[in-house]
Amino acid sequence: MEDRPQWRRRAVEDLLEACHWPSWEVENMFLFLAETCHAFAFGLSWLREDLEAEELQQLESALLTKGLEVGDRALACRPWWWRDTANWNIVCNCGLQFAAMALAQNNPLLARRVRSRCLEGLQDALIRFAPDGGWVEGPGYWAFAWRYFSLLVDLHHWAGLSLQGLD
Repeated sequence: MEDRPQWRRRAVEDLLEACHWPSWEVENMFLFLAETCHAFAFGLSWLREDLEAEELQQLESALLTKGLEVGDRALACRPWWWRDTANWNIVCNCGLQFAAMALAQNNPLLARRVRSRCLEGLQDALIRFAPDGGWVEGPGYWAFAWRYFSLLVDLHHWAGLSLQGLD
């Protein structure tokens, strides 16, 4: 995308459009919210230099109010996916951590609380990769879950943060 400013601008426009969605929650599909958090967190990182101040504020505000705060409230209720052993656990817990890390500078307490809860929740699902790295849900969901977790590991290492023994 670096050599294609029109693609970068289109990515910004797509993120700005998602800011106008009434909610990032789809009934009984928290996974959608987590994946949107993932897209926004990485989009903010990749596109920050292309954003006007107002656009940055709008994207960060949407990620906070439609993503991270909703995720924090969900985690407080201990949703079924939080400690589940399927791919939803990894995708939801990692997606929320991406959002927390993207917003940590301006929301340190909220970010720390979400990261801590999500790291705790990941433990049960990660055990399912033992003993041979396979995944009970098959190769498609293995790739889906592993992509999120490997990004989380890389991001924590890059930021100098602990994964509390999960790496």
